[in-house]
Amino acid sequence: MAKPPIGDFLRDCTTRDDTFTGLDPDQLYGLYVSWCALGQRRPVTDVTFRTELARLNIHPAIVSDRLVYPGLAMIGPAATDYIVHSSPDPLDEGGIPA
Repeated sequence: MAKPPIGDFLRDCTTRDDTFTGLDPDQLYGLYVSWCALGQRRPVTDVTFRTELARLNIHPAIVSDRLVYPGLAMIGPAATDYIVHSSPDPLDEGGIPA
């Protein structure tokens, strides 16, 4: 079986920003799933994704009492897609749509 294109995902969707705390594992995987959806790719499981990150020597750390991938920040269209689709629906909060 071919290795999942996690390196391509990282190049397309993340940047290093040492002023940024980092993305937590759920955020990074959610961004990956958005990238897959936009590119009509089948995402690997969360476990496989994290295994591939470790193979690429990308490891989470505890920063300010949170488990994050330090310095990783979202960029690109998948970031927009992830943010839009992970934001709470105002109707779920009892709000009125804009």
